[in-house]
Amino acid sequence: MHPDFISIGPLTIHVYGLMMALGFVGGLANWVWLGKRDAS
Repeated sequence: MHPDFISIGPLTIHVYGLMMALGFVGGLANWVWLGKRDAS
């Protein structure tokens, strides 16, 4: 564990949360698109 990560904790958590949100939205959009493609 590097102490540097603790000092920039808030920024790291913010960036990680943003990446998680983008991944979730992207996965959800892909799932919906696949569902619509299968339905049509």
